[in-house]
Amino acid sequence: MFYLSYRYMLFYTIQSKIDTKGQCYTLALQQMLTGVYLAELCLIGLFVLRSATGPTIIVGTLFVVTIIFNAVTNRYFAPLEKFLPADLANTENGSDDQTPLLSSAEDDTADEQSHIHRLGTQAHVPPKVLDPLARFFSPRIYASHKAMTAWLKEGDFDEDDVPEYKEEDIKKAYLNPAYTSSTPLVWLPKDQMGVSKKEIRENEEVGLKASDQGAWLDEKGTVNWSVEDFAEVPIFKPAVRW
Repeated sequence: MFYLSYRYMLFYTIQSKIDTKGQCYTLALQQMLTGVYLAELCLIGLFVLRSATGPTIIVGTLFVVTIIFNAVTNRYFAPLEKFLPADLANTENGSDDQTPLLSSAEDDTADEQSHIHRLGTQAHVPPKVLDPLARFFSPRIYASHKAMTAWLKEGDFDEDDVPEYKEEDIKKAYLNPAYTSSTPLVWLPKDQMGVSKKEIRENEEVGLKASDQGAWLDEKGTVNWSVEDFAEVPIFKPAVRW
């Protein structure tokens, strides 16, 4: 039940204000390595207390190898995570820029079928099972430079649909939301006795914005709000499409 409720919230309720471009995934991998570091340090301490020389040397070597692995992966993958190569968007014959790395090798493997696909076809494995395995174990074919170029060309892009931005949005585009976000509005339901109006006046006297627009209390004391017209909801803000 928790999984279903969280899945529903993720799809239909939660609105992400910041697009991390997939960097949260790499951050999670780094946190996993932190767990590996702690485990290795705990094992080293345990073996030292037990005077186990052999296991201490083995785990100590693994600890050094983990540090080297972490440093090397960060060095080579960090630029690929932050920047998209500009030559991916170029046409094949539209520019005289330098030829992408390994492009000559990809010319021979562009139409090549992976070994997994050949073996799976002979074994009559369903394509639903075969295709993900082939893409995972044969990235040089399914994630090559030509494959990525074709994928970008086939994307759903509309050159005429260019969003327009306000001057305020442009000034705040690269600022941390903690500096630009205003104090949240206190949203109260309107009632027949006028309690909401009184609360709004008291809040505004101390500098807090409040409103009872778009929400009300019925005869049974249940809170209702304008579910059909979100424009009446005072806390609703249209998302900026970058």
